[in-house]
Amino acid sequence: MNISENEIDITPTQIEIYNPGEFPQDLTPVMFAENRIKSMPRNKMILNTLYKSKDVEMFGSGFKKVYAVCRQTGIKTDFRSGYGGFSFVFFRDNVTLNVTDYVTVKKPSSHEAVLELLKENPMRSREEMALLIGKTVRTVQRALDRLSSEGKIRRIGNNRAGYWEIVQDHR
Repeated sequence: MNISENEIDITPTQIEIYNPGEFPQDLTPVMFAENRIKSMPRNKMILNTLYKSKDVEMFGSGFKKVYAVCRQTGIKTDFRSGYGGFSFVFFRDNVTLNVTDYVTVKKPSSHEAVLELLKENPMRSREEMALLIGKTVRTVQRALDRLSSEGKIRRIGNNRAGYWEIVQDHR
């Protein structure tokens, strides 16, 4: 028996995330994202452990968050399901990039990326920033803590209705 593992295939035209498991029959991720269907965890004990360790923020919110960001940013997606697993595909607009150009681009650090997002919209939530930069909420919180301790940002108001003020522009 050939046991496969999760795979991520990144090319200049798309990002494909493959899972060797079975997706619930006759359902699509969009159905979950639009809240027509409740989460169907395969292993509740593992999910509960991840939730308690804060590696999972909330049960059943992933599809909704991913599709919201894709809609907001104009990213086209596809879902493929078949014998032996399923895949999510995110299509990239930068098809004209040379692969070597793409690979050598220096990515900003987490705190630099968070600072740029806050410059664009100081009311962004930690969860939104985590999705936009592809990091965990805990990583975003560490970046916020660092930026705050360095005096680059300051929280104005409470966690629900507040926003981040950029203290200095460090471009």
